Amino acid sequence: FYLLPHYVNVVVQLSGNDGVDEVSAHGVYEFMLQRAKEYPLCMLVLLEMRLATVAKMLKNAERIGERGSVELFLTAVKFAMRLFAMTHKTDYMRLSCNILLWWNCASDAQKKIYSSFIFTQLTSNGVPIYHDLSVELSVKDLRKQLGKVYKKGLDLYMEHACVTIPERNAQELEATELRNKDTPSHPSTSKSYSTIPEDFIKMYSRIREMDLWAP
Repeated sequence: FYLLPHYVNVVVQLSGNDGVDEVSAHGVYEFMLQRAKEYPLCMLVLLEMRLATVAKMLKNAERIGERGSVELFLTAVKFAMRLFAMTHKTDYMRLSCNILLWWNCASDAQKKIYSSFIFTQLTSNGVPIYHDLSVELSVKDLRKQLGKVYKKGLDLYMEHACVTIPERNAQELEATELRNKDTPSHPSTSKSYSTIPEDFIKMYSRIREMDLWAP
C-alpha cells in the first residue's frame, strides 16, 4: 500500500488534464520519470518506489508455484543491481553478480536441483519459504525449546523437537511461521489489516498536499 497511493495520485492528476483521453501504464511511468528528472524530491521518492517494487518481486518469487520462482527472483536481482550500483553497495553487487554468473553457467541438472530442493523449503503445511529463512526460523525455534547449553541426550531432544514442530502449540512466532507462513500469527498483524483503508487515504492525501506528482 506504499506504492498504490502514488500511482493512483498520478492517474488522477493526469486524467484531470485537458486533452488526455485515457491514462496508460506507460504514460504514468513516463510522467513520473520526467518529474524525477526535474525535482530531486520526486527522484528520491521514485527511487524508493523502485526499491519497494523489487522487494515485492522478491516476496512474490518466494510464493509462486510449488517451490517458488527462481526466474522471478533473478529478475528482481537484476533490477536491484541498478539500485546497488547507484548507491555504491559493492558487497550486494558482488553477491548479485555471483548468483547470476553461477546460474548462467549451471547445467540443466544443477538448475533443476537448485529450483526443486535448494531455492526454497516447504513448511509443514506445504508453504514455500526461502531456504535461509527456513534455517533461521528453525534455529530460533530449537534454541527456545532446548536452550543454548549442551546437555546429555541433546541429540534425542533435538530430533523430537524437529518432528513435533507441526504439533506444537507454538506460542512463539518462529514455530508458527514454520507451520504456516500464510496465517497471521499475532493480533497486531490482524489489526493492521483492518486499518489499511485509513492508511491508504492518509497517504494519498499527504501525497496530494506535497504536490509530488502535480502536472
